[in-house]
Amino acid sequence: MSGLSLAAIKAKRAQTALEKSKQEEKERRTKHFNSEDFERHLDRYIKELEASGQKILSSNFQLAKRSYDLESCTVQLEVPNDTIQRELQMAANDALSYLRNHLENDLITFSYVISKEAPVSEYAYTPEEKYQKLVSKYPDIETLKKHFHLDL
Repeated sequence: MSGLSLAAIKAKRAQTALEKSKQEEKERRTKHFNSEDFERHLDRYIKELEASGQKILSSNFQLAKRSYDLESCTVQLEVPNDTIQRELQMAANDALSYLRNHLENDLITFSYVISKEAPVSEYAYTPEEKYQKLVSKYPDIETLKKHFHLDL
């Protein structure tokens, strides 16, 4: 095969790409970290987001429940809905870059799960809902209602 033929050029490019990927694999940082280190650096990142005016994104990171698989360097983010998941995915490159640099580990990744919990309504709209909310906070209201024969 001639050194200037198309096949030779393709073979040389493939060999160069293979050598480059092997070199990158060797150069990857794989420093071990624990969940406390991760939380500390993520909190710093969240504060930087707030300082730069990205408060919604920072609150989304705070809202996500985190679980760790430290052996595979995967952080699972459990979020309440699809919208927050999409926002976190769009911001993942910046967050992962920050965390990878500060934790010195290039293998860190995020995985996302939408929580199955039914959202709890914080607002009471009807008089019955308002009453039930008050009773849950102050159980003595029920005894007062019975004692004084009160209606809603």
